[in-house]
Amino acid sequence: MLFGKRQAIDSAFVKANASMDSLVEKQIIEDGEHYLLELQHDEY
Repeated sequence: MLFGKRQAIDSAFVKANASMDSLVEKQIIEDGEHYLLELQHDEY
């Protein structure tokens, strides 16, 4: 990859087993710094 002459690819077959019923909506964090401060405060 240094000179762009050769490339190697590594892969593995993984059986997927997902369904639309198992999807979960994720909450978007508006203020990441505020969330980080909350996490640090909860540790003590």
